[in-house]
Amino acid sequence: MLKYNNPKDLADRIEIDYSNFINVDRRQTIGYLRDKISKAVSIPKEKLILRRGGIHGAEMKNDKELIKDCHLFDMASIFVEEGTPADSDEHRLAIFEVSYSKSNIDNSFYEFTRKVF
Repeated sequence: MLKYNNPKDLADRIEIDYSNFINVDRRQTIGYLRDKISKAVSIPKEKLILRRGGIHGAEMKNDKELIKDCHLFDMASIFVEEGTPADSDEHRLAIFEVSYSKSNIDNSFYEFTRKVF
């Protein structure tokens, strides 16, 4: 059994809720997993990005790879977001824009804004 979030609930991204569960055989492929999650969240599988372990986890790109080969074990978390999955020879780049914080919350002098390309 694996747990995952609903990408439709990612408006604030402050806390990610992994309250959805899916029971799959680890000998199945990532494509099979993507298809099952796609049906559960009503988003086309061509528009689902799956990450192992959380928002900053590795993207599972190869739909022919076995679930067990992605090191997903019982109750592992899968971060699901809506978007175009990267091809196996592509990489995502996240750039953070840094600016001085207007308020000194938790002694933090900088604010980070995530930009994804």
